[in-house]
Amino acid sequence: MGGMSGFDVTAVLKNDPNTKNIPILIVSVVEDRERVYKLGINDYLTKPFRIEALMEKVNRLLRDAQKKILVVDDDKNLAKSLKYQLGKRGYSTSIAHSGKMALEKVGSQPPDLILLDIMMPEMDGYEVMKALKRQPEAAQIPILVMTGVDIDGSRVKALSVGATDYFSKSGGFGKMFETIEIILGRPEA
Repeated sequence: MGGMSGFDVTAVLKNDPNTKNIPILIVSVVEDRERVYKLGINDYLTKPFRIEALMEKVNRLLRDAQKKILVVDDDKNLAKSLKYQLGKRGYSTSIAHSGKMALEKVGSQPPDLILLDIMMPEMDGYEVMKALKRQPEAAQIPILVMTGVDIDGSRVKALSVGATDYFSKSGGFGKMFETIEIILGRPEA
């Protein structure tokens, strides 16, 4: 590559805050895996290769780079609609229909952000937030609270328990989607 090797380009990209999280796949005739992984390269493919192998690696890197959102709501239709809307916006979305299920999902595959309903049977959103904040690996995950019933003081309570922001379901989701993009960044289309 005209004057710079792939390793040099990688070093520049990984040291720049604006590009450090971009997944990098090195394709080369030279096999230097130790150097590749020390530089923070995500994957490596040696020439010659099958196009299927290249596509598999590219698809995996893109899937892994996609920001993950967990929607927690006992309203299955709303959760499904949010999953669809977030998927159209470029986010990988999973659903939990209870607080207990949410805690299990966060424990096995931590998301980058949680959309959490407050009013749920068995374990409400406040209890879920308290449980998450006690877990060091989950304590820093941003939580956006959604509620269908806006009770006096519920916004203050949600924010004091650990919510990043609070939204009423009746107000539509435009502002919430904007907040998600501010927190996670806008996915590349």
